[in-house]
Amino acid sequence: MTEEYVIKRKLLYDIEGNEHGKKIHNFIKLLSKWILENEDKRESDTKFNKLCADLNTIISNHKKSNLLQKRKLKQIKLFRSLYRHYEEQIKILKANLKKQKVLLQNAKIISKNYTSYTLLIKMIRRQETRHFYNNKIDSIKNEISSLLIEKDKLNKKYHSKIHQCTVLSMSAQHLCQTE
Repeated sequence: MTEEYVIKRKLLYDIEGNEHGKKIHNFIKLLSKWILENEDKRESDTKFNKLCADLNTIISNHKKSNLLQKRKLKQIKLFRSLYRHYEEQIKILKANLKKQKVLLQNAKIISKNYTSYTLLIKMIRRQETRHFYNNKIDSIKNEISSLLIEKDKLNKKYHSKIHQCTVLSMSAQHLCQTE
């Protein structure tokens, strides 16, 4: 005999179990009384019908509780998987947010530099044209073009990261759906 069987049997006969165990125990008592009693056929049939009805009630209640328990377990499992999915999504979004903040700071710096350089170019154009200013304008244009190139690189990197995040998100959703 397994330990589980012994425990079930003890709960069944000692009435230390749940409500179903008590009902089964009472049913067994009534059944044993019915078997041991010598009554006329009519009373015996009445008690037999009552015992059959009690047995059917016990069976249906047991099935109902099993179905409810399975449904609860399934819901708990679904909620846990949903919780894990949202936790992963939050982690991904936090990481993406950090990356976006860095990219935004770089873009602000580039934008600020671009506006300041364009103002410098306008001021230089208003003054008399000299060789010194022309060289300075060329160097500023070179810096602007290098900043624009860097901006393009950062934009490409940003778009590739967005694409990677989208692919990761769709992969995570696909994995969650297959589970």
